[in-house]
Amino acid sequence: MGTIAKGEITLSPVNDAYTVLLTPSSCSISADFDGSNPNLTNAKGTITVKRGTKIVPFKVRQVVYSSAGISVSWSFQEVTTLPFAITKLANTILDGYVKFQITTQDGFNYTTEVQFSFNVVRESTMLDWIQDWEGTKTKVGGTYIMTPKLFVGKKEAVLDTSGTQPTWKEGALTGVYIGPDLLASGESSNGIYGYLKSQEIFHLNGDGGMIGGWSIDSYGISSKEGRLQILSNGVIRAINAEGDAIWSIGENGEASFAMENVRFYANGDAEFKGKITSQEGSIGGWTIEEGRIYNIPIGISAARKYIAIANVSKLEPDSEWGDDHWGWMRGYGGAALYYSSSNNFGFVAYGTGGDNLVFSAGSTNCIAGWNFDTEAIWSGDKNNTIKGYATNGITIGSNGLRGIKWYIDANGDVSFMGGKITFSAADNGGEIVGWKLNESRFSTDKITLVSDDANTGLYMSAAANSQFNSRSAASLENFIDSYGGIYLKVKADSADLAAYDLNGKRIFKIKSNGVSHIAGWNFDHATLYTGTAATSGYTNTGEITLGPTGLRGYKWRFENDGSGALAGGKINWDADGNLNVDAKISANNITAGTISTASIQCEGKWALLTDGSGYLASNHLFWDDNGNLTVEGKIVATSGSIAGFKISSGCIGVESSSDSEPRSNSQASWAALTIYKDFFKVGGAKGYVMFGNDVIPSSAGGAFTAVGRIVNNAPNTFGYYGFDQANYGLLINVTGGTKNYGIESNAALKAPAFINTKAKMLTFGSGSYTVDFSQYNIILMYYNQPDYSGAEVTLPTESSVAKQFGLSTLPDDFATIVTFRVRSGSKKIILKGIYNHNEGVQDYEMASGDSITVLISKIDGFRYQILNHSS
Repeated sequence: MGTIAKGEITLSPVNDAYTVLLTPSSCSISADFDGSNPNLTNAKGTITVKRGTKIVPFKVRQVVYSSAGISVSWSFQEVTTLPFAITKLANTILDGYVKFQITTQDGFNYTTEVQFSFNVVRESTMLDWIQDWEGTKTKVGGTYIMTPKLFVGKKEAVLDTSGTQPTWKEGALTGVYIGPDLLASGESSNGIYGYLKSQEIFHLNGDGGMIGGWSIDSYGISSKEGRLQILSNGVIRAINAEGDAIWSIGENGEASFAMENVRFYANGDAEFKGKITSQEGSIGGWTIEEGRIYNIPIGISAARKYIAIANVSKLEPDSEWGDDHWGWMRGYGGAALYYSSSNNFGFVAYGTGGDNLVFSAGSTNCIAGWNFDTEAIWSGDKNNTIKGYATNGITIGSNGLRGIKWYIDANGDVSFMGGKITFSAADNGGEIVGWKLNESRFSTDKITLVSDDANTGLYMSAAANSQFNSRSAASLENFIDSYGGIYLKVKADSADLAAYDLNGKRIFKIKSNGVSHIAGWNFDHATLYTGTAATSGYTNTGEITLGPTGLRGYKWRFENDGSGALAGGKINWDADGNLNVDAKISANNITAGTISTASIQCEGKWALLTDGSGYLASNHLFWDDNGNLTVEGKIVATSGSIAGFKISSGCIGVESSSDSEPRSNSQASWAALTIYKDFFKVGGAKGYVMFGNDVIPSSAGGAFTAVGRIVNNAPNTFGYYGFDQANYGLLINVTGGTKNYGIESNAALKAPAFINTKAKMLTFGSGSYTVDFSQYNIILMYYNQPDYSGAEVTLPTESSVAKQFGLSTLPDDFATIVTFRVRSGSKKIILKGIYNHNEGVQDYEMASGDSITVLISKIDGFRYQILNHSS
């Protein structure tokens, strides 16, 4: 049986510069006519992984077989070249494959398997008529001849030149022999042999074959010594005595020469380990001339010593800029690296427009019109001198930045406007158009703004010797006190504002903590006074005080409650207008009022009139001639009765407590009006209302409090036939607002039942629709537009719902429940974007008669959540 091997190399697709090579990619396996005894000699191969041209280590992650009954050997370790071989094959398999999944050290995973395929070729010549032959006799059939040995040819004379005289001898055979023979190993075999005058010119037996000096075996054909080989895998090669390939050509187009120092790949790539010498030529679009190599935009010249890139789309030999890339780069734009001499070298870049130098680095340094050297980059004239200005242009150098009338030195000094604005790093300050500036002061000779712990403020003086630029902060206030000016001074516990004239006379001084002064008057946060402030009694001689307790002077005072005194108290009166005179009254005419036996009055203050009416306390308390009293002031009384209302200590009306209940048959009198400072009650026999600090009686049996109680126990069981009679605890009627609400509560509402009597009917057509969840929580929907199968409804957004409840945004614990129902006769209506019971968002399709109950909440983000869906 012979073995046929396919000498293919499989190149897997390149991924991140990786290439996977499988050699060979398939093979054919010979076997007996029944599939037994498979010849697995060539059922093997190798796998190599390259990154670029470098072989990298890898290992097998997994091996996949086309069917059971296949066994393969391979290395489980990380290798650079992985040999593998099929070691066992079931006799039922006619073809199949083995797939290798591989991975590299740096994480490259080749998930598309490396596949080695095979097919089994069963022996087809071993026919039944041959199997039946005993092999010892010649057998002739109607269509065949079988014999143990066969020779076809002739026997002829040959010239024997081995002796002194050539002679002819008989017995030389020329022909073909088929039959048994001994192999080199000594074993018996059958073969075919060809002879020419008894010289073997070819054979084919168990050791292989030979023809014309070429050896034939399962791997291919080779010359007599095996140096030149034509292999069954499609490779033609020559090897040396050590077995190294001198040259090789593969059927896939790859080849190597010069002991593999020159390699050609199927994709056209080539590798040369030696030197390439060429006077001229072209490689990959590059033209090679003596001393010069170039492509269209790029040129390298050894003779002129440059590497240039020019902005050209074709070569320009007839250009006014010359016939090489150096001239084209200058004329059309580009960049070049050059070295002409020790005084002329560098890297340059030119823009379009002809001789437009943009950048140069080397013997001449410039970029975009800027020149530079080892210490500076500049436009115009270079100036790298500390505290110097540039005569023109700008210099950025080791000593700082500078231009015309400005500089920023490397030591931190700064000057602008030719010195009108300066800053000194050493002095931690500077000057701005005459204003001195440092970390604690901003000043001229006349004005200074100071920032320190003791003297923070603004100081101004017009005095000739002010010199605020150099004067210490501690002396500024004293200088203004003596020579005039204004200052505003603040400390941690006070703030002062003061002004003095040029003679040092104080004009005003206002202090936040202490006594202030203005125009001879002193004042603090509550009192205006001269001399010494007096809050009670009288002042010293010549002094006046106006304060929260009143107006007072020497031996006179007017108190803030309306009382007062004159002449050191000899004349005084209280807040009610009662006048006391502890001195002699001498007058020949009283013009302020009239005293007679009929009436007594002090006009506007008090009067007893002849008709019985009168008034007191500047007419704030008066009565008419029928005894009706009007009091424009406070009445203080511990008890009494007014128009039937009883007044007792702290109570008006019926005395009772906020936690009490009416006794049997006593509600009418108990529920009458009661007013305390923290409790209010009013009612009668049928019910009552209570509001106060806590109005729940102990008999209620609950651990709770309430500030309001409404009781309606009116009998109401008889009415019109067929109608139930209803008692309400509270009727609320609210109108006039954009939104009207009966009750707003920041806590839950507790009731044995909830009755909703409001519903909203939405009949959909074209256009947009709104529904207010704060006014309706039963939404009835209907849609029956022709030419449409139904309607989709997008529910209001969070901001829309917030506006419905009169809010700018919904609170995080917001929740309300709404029921939607489709009216009879409606087409289908789809409510969009509702969370289902599994927390997934879906659209709910509702047919006529369907209803859903939805929770609108924000506790875990605003959403519509299904509670119930009935159809």
